[in-house]
Amino acid sequence: MDVRGGKDHGGDTAVAPGYGFECSGARHDQTSFPEDSEFYMTFLGPLTFIQPDGSPIAVVGWEQAQGAWLA
Repeated sequence: MDVRGGKDHGGDTAVAPGYGFECSGARHDQTSFPEDSEFYMTFLGPLTFIQPDGSPIAVVGWEQAQGAWLA
C-alpha cells in the first residue's frame, strides 16, 4: 500500500508482513494499492473522504461499513 504517494514520492509504502500506526486525524493523500492486497485495519472513529479543497465527500463510520458488509 502506497500512502501519500509511496516512499518514492515522500510518503510511505507498506509491505507485507508489516505493521503501521497513524494517529487520529491523519490525512492520506494519494493512497493506492499497486498490488492486490488484503489487510486488517482498526479505526478509532469515522473516516472522512475529502476533496482537494478539504471539503467532505463522505463520512464512513462503523454503521456504514457494517451496512456495506451486510449488503
